[in-house]
Amino acid sequence: MSEPQIQLHFSGDAYFRGALKAIESAQQEVLLESYIYDMDPIGLRFFYALEAAKHRGVSVRLLVDGIGSFNWMRDIRNRCHGAGIPLRVYHPLPFSGGLRLSWKNLRRYLFFVRKVNRRNHRKVIMVDRKTVFMGSHNISKVHTKEFLGAAAWRDTGIELRFEAPNADTEILAKAFLRTWRLSALRRLWAQPARLFRRGPRLKIKDRKPTRFRLNSRPWSRYLVNRDLLRRIRKSQARILITNAYFVPRRSVLVALRKAARRGVFVGLILPAKTDIWFVRAASQTLYRKLIEAGVHLYEYTPSILHAKTLVIDDWGTVGSHNMNHRSMLHDLEVESVVTEIPTLLELTDQWDRDAAVSKLYRLSDLTDFAWYQRGLSRVIYWFRYWL
Repeated sequence: MSEPQIQLHFSGDAYFRGALKAIESAQQEVLLESYIYDMDPIGLRFFYALEAAKHRGVSVRLLVDGIGSFNWMRDIRNRCHGAGIPLRVYHPLPFSGGLRLSWKNLRRYLFFVRKVNRRNHRKVIMVDRKTVFMGSHNISKVHTKEFLGAAAWRDTGIELRFEAPNADTEILAKAFLRTWRLSALRRLWAQPARLFRRGPRLKIKDRKPTRFRLNSRPWSRYLVNRDLLRRIRKSQARILITNAYFVPRRSVLVALRKAARRGVFVGLILPAKTDIWFVRAASQTLYRKLIEAGVHLYEYTPSILHAKTLVIDDWGTVGSHNMNHRSMLHDLEVESVVTEIPTLLELTDQWDRDAAVSKLYRLSDLTDFAWYQRGLSRVIYWFRYWL
């Protein structure tokens, strides 16, 4: 299997232009899944591109998350219904009807809560099973300088163009289709039995090395988390992390601190501006121990940092995976593995550029946090399992 052509996108404008162009040239199939789909100017561009592809006879499917896309759900549903675009919603929310509170239904409620906590956080656009776009970009104008100017979110996306469909893209397509089958426009609570029903089993070989890292099943989730921990523990030269929501499991924190103590350069860039303030507050609880261990900890100041990238020695990832409990334990995520030297150099150079416009935290800076701020951060950190 030949290697794909790879293009990194550090600008939402370029990422969306490339993805729209790929959809416009689609001949057979477009699979689009996004945690957030805003029917704003960017969302409308993608909708019209999908509609045009549908009219050309291309098979089109749109998969959105029930919480992430909740604000625009009615508009999305109405437009897709009118255009004949197949739409599925992953784990929609219950705000009308539903199960009545009783001891008889308690088990059903518990299962429902379990399902609601699991979100589809993936952001993937795949065309003809040959061209793949993925990263931290939702379908939203907030990622573009065209609409937000200097306030545009800092994201990283990756574009991969293969010569033909292959094992890697098939695994990605099967993960999409499995989630598609488990999702539906009708609300979960309309058929409580669906809460207990297992989804269809697809023959995806989780053990097989692949360019795309998925956590669709408990075993594959375990493998992804274990591999991350193993790579941190065996790192020799550098660990460069850029992440929007940093509240990892204790084992990862310990591994990062130990790596820094043994001389590995551990660089961590987190957001100074964020769309979820309480996650940043929880992250700040970790600053002291990380800095004391020798971790170079930065906060990105120009705009909201939303990228999720990782470089460990000569290996890296770009995707939707945050370093928090949500990504590690609950949500569906996907990453593209990067081992090509030119692409790794691009990721490293971008990390350096981000660090240059970020604030480097020292132990003395932590005294600026007010006592009530530190107290609030600790309280929020207690709920890290849900963050």
